Amino acid sequence: MEDGPYFYVLPNAFRNEVCQGFNANALIRAMVAKGWLKTQGGDRYTYKTRLPGMGDKTTNVYLLMPAIWGDGA
Repeated sequence: MEDGPYFYVLPNAFRNEVCQGFNANALIRAMVAKGWLKTQGGDRYTYKTRLPGMGDKTTNVYLLMPAIWGDGA
């Protein structure tokens, strides 16, 4: 994976805060196309991982890639 800060955003926070004022599905597709959002493929736009402090269970998150902070390309 790329070097830089990764942000793991829980689905409720992503849709209510990150996507606020935008069509969430359109924004998600655009972010995937730009390489700003990592997915595990298929029709799922979330990434399944274990998060510190959330127990041993895996959690679905939106994984923001370091490219989102890039040069605006």
